Formats: sequence, structure tokens, C-alpha cells
Amino acid sequence: MKNLTNILRLMLLAFLLLPGRVAGGEIDYQAAEQAYFFAREHMEAGEVAEAMTAYREALRLRPGWDLAHYHLGYALAQEGKLDAAIAEYRMAVAADPDYAVAWNSLGVALSRQGKAADARKAFRKAAEAAPAYAETWFNLGVLALGLGDEGEARLAFERVVALRPGDAPAWFNLGYARSLSGLDEQALEALDAALRIETEYAQAHALRGRVLARGHRNDDAEKALRRALAIDPDYADAWVALGRLLEQAGKTDKARDAYARGAGTPGGDAARAAFQQGLLEYREGKLESAEAAFATAARADPAEKRVHNNLGMTRLDQGDLEGAREAFAAAVAADPGYALAQANLGSVCLRIRDLACAGAALGEALRIDPSNVPARVDLASVHWLKGENEQALAELRAAVARDPADARARLLLSRLLMETNHPREALASYRIFLDRFPEAPGARTAKRRVEELEKVLARQ
Repeated sequence: MKNLTNILRLMLLAFLLLPGRVAGGEIDYQAAEQAYFFAREHMEAGEVAEAMTAYREALRLRPGWDLAHYHLGYALAQEGKLDAAIAEYRMAVAADPDYAVAWNSLGVALSRQGKAADARKAFRKAAEAAPAYAETWFNLGVLALGLGDEGEARLAFERVVALRPGDAPAWFNLGYARSLSGLDEQALEALDAALRIETEYAQAHALRGRVLARGHRNDDAEKALRRALAIDPDYADAWVALGRLLEQAGKTDKARDAYARGAGTPGGDAARAAFQQGLLEYREGKLESAEAAFATAARADPAEKRVHNNLGMTRLDQGDLEGAREAFAAAVAADPGYALAQANLGSVCLRIRDLACAGAALGEALRIDPSNVPARVDLASVHWLKGENEQALAELRAAVARDPADARARLLLSRLLMETNHPREALASYRIFLDRFPEAPGARTAKRRVEELEKVLARQ
């Protein structure tokens, strides 16, 4: 080991005694090389703070040294100091615009900060500088998938498998990108290649099952999904895919079992399985079981707004208004811009006569989605109950103008017009209601109101 260390020292010294790239002033290459070498030794020993100190000393002795900037950036990234790491990577590529490894690391750091557009530029620079650098193409492909650019992802992973034909994850991602593009047969070819390299690749078996299911090759799809689950029994997404396949085949009990198995797996992915189980139970009219499944999903993934909203609907259908309110409020907390949950929260608050809650939620729902006629009718009811009749009339008129086929809006408008002493307009509105909705709830009462209004107007 000592001989190897000495050889490495001599190699580094010989390299660094070449003419420097930074202009101006005397540069002590030997001292800079020694500091750089000590920094690398500290990194190998896991002594990151000491390594950073040594890299900075190397840069003091040899300003603008691309290698030292890159490795200092790498050490900073290991410590989670991404802004500082990015600054060092940028100095490395400024010193050497063809430094592909530094461009790639810059892209990785920018990706970790969620700066996808800048990360993509960095990965493309790395690929331009070193077209045979497979790692950059892989990273570019992953980023493109995250951005929804399946075309660039396909091209990137095709480059990876050309450079590294034994890379099973690259073949898998190529299959995934092709499946997203609707190229199912090509996707299957890529997945088969991944499985020839790594036969126990659960994700590849599962994706293969989903692609086969999309092509209605259900028996083969089920075999592929069950193979994935034999390899990884805790693969929640595979249980979900199997459950959906069985549910579509009318095998409801087996689908329920698959969803339940997925819901019982560790990790956040179990929430999707519990959610699907809840949907199945709800469709079957098994509200208590649906509520239990949605509650399990909500505990597993508290940030999933749809779970809370569906839990609220299940409780509402069982008459649990306070429980429904709590669930809808959780959905809104998860995403204040979720118009459906805002409307549902407002509706249940209206039913329990919490008019402040109802008005606020319904107003927000309509700000997000002005086309939501049921929410507008509920907001009109809030105004009505508060004695704000003009505001209520305005909301109801807007509701029937937006959706003339909404019987509830038309009936409430007719009632309010009559109560606020607009007999002619009320009579016309009731007649429209009866003409369009002769069998709707409230039609019998509407006929009596028409008779009453006709008598009133006849006396005038």
C-alpha cells in the first residue's frame, strides 16, 4: 500500500508540474499538488472537513485549478452544502469548459435543488463534452422522465444502452420511457433485455405486466406481476397493478385481497394500495370498509389530498358530518388549491350551519373554479341563511345562466324570488323549472307555487 501511495504521489506530481492553466504570478505547483493529494486522502478516510480545508489550500496555492474546484464541490455536496458545491462546480467548468464530470456533477446538484431546467443544460453540456460518458446520458434520461419529456428520455437511454449494453437499469428506464410514449412492443423489447441481464429485477417484471395488461394480454400480465411479487412481496405498486387487473376481470374478491396485501406493505407506497382498496369498497357499497381503507391510506400518506377527500365523502354518505368535515379540511390543508375539497368542505359546513366556514370554503372553491355550479348554489344558500338576499339572488342567477340544466339552482332561485317579492320573475322561473324538470323533487310544490302566484298576479 505504501509503494502504491508513493507511485500515486509521483504520478500526480509529474502531472501537476506541467505548465499551469492560470495566468499571472508564480504558482507553487508542488505545494498545491501536495495539498490536493492530502485532500484526496482525507476524503478516502471520510474526513470531509479536513479534505475541504486541504482543497482550499490547494486553490490558494494554485487559483482557478479545475480539479481542486471540482473535488471541493464534491466534498461540499457530500455535506449537503449545495449552493457552495454548485459555485465550485461552476468555477471548475469555467476553467475547463470540456470538464464533463464537473458538468455532470453540476447537473446532479441542480437537480437536487429542483432546478430542472438548469440541470438539463448542465447534463447536455456534459454530453457534448464527452459523448461516450454514459453516466451523463443516464442522468439526463432520468431528468427528462421527471419533466415528462419521454422523447429526450428515450434518446438518452438509447445512448446509455449503446455505451453500456449490460446496464439493466438503463434498459428498464428505456422500456419505461417507451411505454409512456405508447411504444408498447418496443417497451417490451427493452424490458426483456433488462430481464436477460438481471432475471430477478422486480420492477422490470412489474412494468412488463402493466404494459401487457394495456395490450389486453391479461394472462401474461398476471404472470409477470406475480413474478415481480414473488421477488419482492412488499412491492405495493405491483399489488395495485395486480388488483386492477383482477378487478377488470371481474375477480372482485381476489382484487380486494391484492389491494389489502399492498396496503399492508411498509413504506409510503402502501397508501396507493389502500386508496384503491377504498375505491373498490366504495363502489361495492361497503362504506365502513371503504372508510377504513381510506383512513389507512391517509395515515400512510397524509399529503395525498384525494385520500382525505374520498374519506370525507365516505363519512358523509354515512351521515358523519363532523368526521366528513375533518377529512375535507385535511384535504384542503394538503392542497389549498384543491377546488373539489374546498367545495365539499363548504357544503358540509353549510349542512351543520357553520356559515363562516361554509362561506370561506365555497368562496375559495369558486375563486379556483368559477364553473362549479353546485358550489355556487351552496354559496347562495349561505347568503340566504344570513339574510343577504341580494347576494343570494346574484349567485343563483349566475348558476342558472352557467348551467340551465341544474334543477336545484332553478328551484332555489324560484323560491327566493317568491320570498323576496318578485312574483312575476318567480312565476316565470317556476314555469321554466316545471317545463324542464317535471319529475324532479320539488315539482309538486312548484305546481302549487305557480297556482298561488297566478292568483296573486291576477288580483293586481
